[in-house]
Amino acid sequence: RARRDVRGGDQLPSSVPLYPNGRMISTSEFGGATSELYLTEDSLPEVLDFYRQQMPSSGWTPVETSAQPGLEGALRQALGAQADLIKTSALTFRAGRAMCAVIVTQHEAGASPFDLANVPAEARQQLPPEVTQMAGPERTVVAVQYMELDPSLLPGAAR
Repeated sequence: RARRDVRGGDQLPSSVPLYPNGRMISTSEFGGATSELYLTEDSLPEVLDFYRQQMPSSGWTPVETSAQPGLEGALRQALGAQADLIKTSALTFRAGRAMCAVIVTQHEAGASPFDLANVPAEARQQLPPEVTQMAGPERTVVAVQYMELDPSLLPGAAR
């Protein structure tokens, strides 16, 4: 499959596999990093397993994996008690001086993590349009972020 963003431009390099059951909802570039955001009805473990298998066969080496118990900050505030039902896990990979992070978030109850019907009206009004456009049947959000690292900052670089 050709990798195209929702606006029609090229995004992540072809060595980063597309999640096959995902619906791309946005792409962005900021500060040298490129991101793609997908929604899927697949579970968090299914998405993580896909990237654990596909990234190494595409030349990527796993770095560190982290699991976070929940959400913090503005998103926690906006989602209220629903935030306690959200699981997040991240995988990080490296290929040369490139880094790729895959961050997967799933609502424990199996509903969409951005089911706006459960968000209080006053909080819903404060959400950016990008969030309100994400409502749908999908229960899992997949964020894939790619960036090239500064070679002078890599381990073993002359200082």
